Amino acid sequence: MTETASAYLRALGICLEEYEYPYPVRLLPLTNDLQSLKMAYMDIPPSAEPNGKTVVLIHGKAFGCYLLPQRH
Repeated sequence: MTETASAYLRALGICLEEYEYPYPVRLLPLTNDLQSLKMAYMDIPPSAEPNGKTVVLIHGKAFGCYLLPQRH
């Protein structure tokens, strides 16, 4: 990576707090193995007429929501 290219990239925190997500991010407090945690999630409305079905996508460390298409 060139010095010019790296000037455009900013460092992100471990929870990507600085990243501007395409939808509002909410936090769900929970406990797992006696450890208090917060799970981040986005409630994304349908882009067409709703069909009454819900899809829940849960990911691990290998996927970031920054890969979602941007809203227009």
